[in-house]
Amino acid sequence: MSPLFGGRIEEPGGDGAALAGSEIGRVSGLPLPQLTLLRHLAGEAVQALEHAALIRVSWQGGGQHCVATRLGRSAVERGTAGLILSGGAGG
Repeated sequence: MSPLFGGRIEEPGGDGAALAGSEIGRVSGLPLPQLTLLRHLAGEAVQALEHAALIRVSWQGGGQHCVATRLGRSAVERGTAGLILSGGAGG
């Protein structure tokens, strides 16, 4: 599966912060309609992860941060996040 907008998919155990930083820099030059679409898609993805209890939103330090729950960390380790999101019993 290839990511939207030609990005990269992070390998498990990779440096998520470094990847996020490089991807943000890469997409910042996109035209406004594509940035708007990307923002909406990211918002829907965060909402789906939150509803599946894989992440929780933390409002510390005046900003919004997503933090993996125990279920989310376990799903990443097992490779079952997609199964959980699709309604399967991967938890």
